[in-house]
Amino acid sequence: MTETSARPFSRRGLLFYFALLACFVIFFDLGGREPETKDYIKHAEVAREIRELGDWNLLHLGGRIYVDKPPLHFWLMAGAYRVLGVGPVAARMPEALAALASVLLVFFVGERFFSSAETGFLAGLFLLSSYAFYIYARRMRLDLEFSLFFGLALLSFHFGLKAPDRNRKALWYLAFWFSTGLAGMVKAFVALAVLPVVIPIVLGLLGREDRKDAAPLLLAATSPALFVPVIPWALGLLNHPQFEDYVQVLRRVTIMTRHGGWFYYLVEFPTKFMPATPFLALGVWAFLRHRGALAGRKELSFLLLWIGVFLLVLHFTSVKNHRYLLPVFMPSSLVAAWAASFYRARRPGRWASIMGPADRIIFWITAASFLFPLAVALYFQGAVTRALLLSFTAAAAFLLARRNLPMRTAGVFVSVLFLLLNIELGDGIRDDKTGRYRALCLALRARGLEPAQVGFQGCDARARYFAAFFYDRLPPCAERLEDLLSDPHLKAVVAGEEALKRALGQRGAPGGRVVTFRKRLAVFFREPGPQAGNAGPGSPSSGPG
Repeated sequence: MTETSARPFSRRGLLFYFALLACFVIFFDLGGREPETKDYIKHAEVAREIRELGDWNLLHLGGRIYVDKPPLHFWLMAGAYRVLGVGPVAARMPEALAALASVLLVFFVGERFFSSAETGFLAGLFLLSSYAFYIYARRMRLDLEFSLFFGLALLSFHFGLKAPDRNRKALWYLAFWFSTGLAGMVKAFVALAVLPVVIPIVLGLLGREDRKDAAPLLLAATSPALFVPVIPWALGLLNHPQFEDYVQVLRRVTIMTRHGGWFYYLVEFPTKFMPATPFLALGVWAFLRHRGALAGRKELSFLLLWIGVFLLVLHFTSVKNHRYLLPVFMPSSLVAAWAASFYRARRPGRWASIMGPADRIIFWITAASFLFPLAVALYFQGAVTRALLLSFTAAAAFLLARRNLPMRTAGVFVSVLFLLLNIELGDGIRDDKTGRYRALCLALRARGLEPAQVGFQGCDARARYFAAFFYDRLPPCAERLEDLLSDPHLKAVVAGEEALKRALGQRGAPGGRVVTFRKRLAVFFREPGPQAGNAGPGSPSSGPG
């Protein structure tokens, strides 16, 4: 039974609908929010310093050598800066493009694995609407780039196993190793996590009649392709005049520090993969229950092995973060889409009785969420006109997508996508009025201060990186607040509120004022300027002077 709209979609129509939907929800108002804080702004600053210093081999953060990550993500971001200029859109562009490439790849792979464009469409939609995937598609991190290359590697290996002749098998194996190398250029040795998935498949085939499918010697012979993406950077780094300094910093640094409980991923994976989690559970159940009839579904076995082995590896690592789950979202979406097609065909009446009410509930929740950006603008006294324009455009796109829905099962996930988009739009409006770093930068700019006139306590302060992103120039810094306050060239000094007031009280500094922003961030202006109300939120308080 085919579940279509009043006007059935062809394969080309499904692809066009999906690509248009994905582009809209990923790129719409992508620059509406200010850069995220925490580690996100550090990534943006590393890429910006590539552009400022012109050094593409040795990365820098705050003018100091940065060794936490390989350079590919930062190269892509720096390239986006060259085309689009330094700003939130350019900083998010690599992840957004990786997200788009990932969902289109899943569409095509799902279509090929299961001989159904509708299943491929559902797989892409499940991936795009999964909570963690969508959130990181519009962030300044690097995890979706890594998961894209990781997925390309394992899919290339699978297609290599199935290639009918040795030449094509060699090409697919080269693609496997090359994609693994690209993943390594994003997250270093973590890319080798493809091997625990590959090795059991190769060993399992060696003792069987179809052991020739593995061609282990050919797989080993093509392994030098792993180093092709790495060699140009490695040579540039080895010949860099600061290479010894790089090695010393690398020896001292501790990169992965996030820890979680033993059952961390048993909770994180189902919640972060929602709303497709129930369909994945159905897929696992169907495979186990009907494994005799599904014995010939080697693609399904491969996907489940990918999910199981990778989750097992993550489970036994001491460092845990829900972002590390993203490499299994691709196979999980494919299994979930297969399950949806499988049960929809076997029990169409029961399927419709479940999906119909769920679709109506989510539809009306999403319809109400179009008021969220406006409510945020009114609450925070933000730009109401902008909120109305964003909500109206998103609502029009939503109604158009729903009107041309290619299958009823997709309705829930299309609605979820726009629900997530509305939350993002509201966050962008809120950040305009509540972001303390943005408010600080606007206050500095309102007084006409150049980057060289503003000093920051702490050379690794996030406020300094945000100001560098805002100004496209790195401001000066010092670890000792006294050094900044005694510098006559500085017109403003940024530090913690208590530390700043205490230092000014001890020095008895003449003139100027202290303006406090949210969460105890403050700036001392040597000369009176515009009232802090012009600079954004953060109640100004008179300091020593």
